Amino acid sequence: MAWWTAVFKESDGSTEELEVSTSTTLRYEAWNKVITMFPNKELLQLQSADELPTTLEEWNSRS
Repeated sequence: MAWWTAVFKESDGSTEELEVSTSTTLRYEAWNKVITMFPNKELLQLQSADELPTTLEEWNSRS
Protein backbone atom coordinates (compact mmCIF):
# COMPACT_ATOMS: atom_id res chain seq x y z
CA MET A 1 0.00 0.00 0.00
CA ALA A 2 1.16 3.53 -0.75
CA TRP A 3 -0.13 6.95 0.25
CA TRP A 4 -0.40 9.73 -2.31
CA THR A 5 -1.48 13.35 -2.40
CA ALA A 6 -3.76 13.87 -5.37
CA VAL A 7 -4.29 17.38 -6.71
CA PHE A 8 -7.56 17.89 -8.59
CA LYS A 9 -8.76 20.86 -10.64
CA GLU A 10 -12.12 22.27 -9.56
CA SER A 11 -14.67 23.72 -11.98
CA ASP A 12 -13.91 27.26 -10.73
CA GLY A 13 -10.21 26.84 -11.55
CA SER A 14 -9.07 26.28 -7.97
CA THR A 15 -7.40 23.06 -6.83
CA GLU A 16 -8.23 20.50 -4.17
CA GLU A 17 -5.72 18.18 -2.49
CA LEU A 18 -6.76 14.80 -1.15
CA GLU A 19 -4.74 12.05 0.50
CA VAL A 20 -5.47 8.69 -1.09
CA SER A 21 -4.03 5.22 -0.75
CA THR A 22 -3.50 2.63 -3.45
CA SER A 23 -2.30 -0.94 -3.49
CA THR A 24 0.61 0.00 -5.75
CA THR A 25 3.73 2.08 -5.30
CA LEU A 26 4.11 2.60 -9.06
CA ARG A 27 3.02 6.11 -10.05
CA TYR A 28 1.53 5.13 -13.43
CA GLU A 29 -0.64 2.42 -11.86
CA ALA A 30 -1.57 4.68 -8.95
CA TRP A 31 -2.57 7.47 -11.38
CA ASN A 32 -4.92 5.10 -13.20
CA LYS A 33 -6.42 3.88 -9.93
CA VAL A 34 -6.97 7.41 -8.62
CA ILE A 35 -8.71 8.61 -11.78
CA THR A 36 -11.08 5.64 -11.53
CA MET A 37 -11.74 6.46 -7.85
CA PHE A 38 -12.74 10.02 -8.77
CA PRO A 39 -14.22 9.85 -12.30
CA ASN A 40 -15.82 13.31 -12.07
CA LYS A 41 -12.61 15.11 -11.10
CA GLU A 42 -9.66 16.19 -13.24
CA LEU A 43 -6.43 14.86 -11.74
CA LEU A 44 -3.57 17.33 -12.18
CA GLN A 45 -0.82 15.87 -10.02
CA LEU A 46 -0.03 12.82 -7.91
CA GLN A 47 2.74 12.97 -5.30
CA SER A 48 3.98 10.10 -3.20
CA ALA A 49 4.43 10.54 0.53
CA ASP A 50 8.20 10.39 -0.06
CA GLU A 51 8.01 13.50 -2.24
CA LEU A 52 6.05 15.57 0.26
CA PRO A 53 7.78 18.16 2.44
CA THR A 54 8.60 16.91 5.91
CA THR A 55 9.62 20.11 7.67
CA LEU A 56 7.78 23.36 8.29
CA GLU A 57 10.32 25.25 6.17
CA GLU A 58 9.67 22.91 3.24
CA TRP A 59 5.90 23.35 3.63
CA ASN A 60 6.26 27.14 3.67
CA SER A 61 8.32 27.10 0.50
CA ARG A 62 5.53 25.22 -1.32
CA SER A 63 3.13 28.15 -1.15
